Amino acid sequence: MEEQIRFHTAFWGYRRAHVHEYLSQLRRDFEAKREELITKNRELIAQNEALAAKLAELEAQLAKYQEQEQVIAQVLVDAQVRAAAIEREAREGAERIKEEIMAEIAIRRTELRDINARVEEFKKDFMRMLDDYKASLSVHDARFTEDEGSIFEAGAKLKED
Repeated sequence: MEEQIRFHTAFWGYRRAHVHEYLSQLRRDFEAKREELITKNRELIAQNEALAAKLAELEAQLAKYQEQEQVIAQVLVDAQVRAAAIEREAREGAERIKEEIMAEIAIRRTELRDINARVEEFKKDFMRMLDDYKASLSVHDARFTEDEGSIFEAGAKLKED
């Protein structure tokens, strides 16, 4: 309200009606502005209350999310610890199984060597027996040939007689 007001002068100063009219106009403008400000203030208070309620709701959600975050973090830590334990147990189990298998392989190799040694011994014994049998057959063949010759001779002598 930058406009300048000029009052008309009268005999003893400014005209009263003009000043009263101006003051009434100022009062009306002031009341209108005051009502406007009161309305805006009420709107701002309502907005502020709505924002405060929203803030409280968001803070509650944030607290809930922080709590969930802590729970999730704890679950992740527990899962990592458990995974490490499972991995360690698995490695130990695998190592134990590997050692058992290696021991079993060593036993089986020893058994295989023993079996191979027995097979070789059996082969030698079998070859010895076969050689003995061949020798025995040779002796029997020689006797049979001798006996056959004797038998033929005896048979021939019998025919002659």
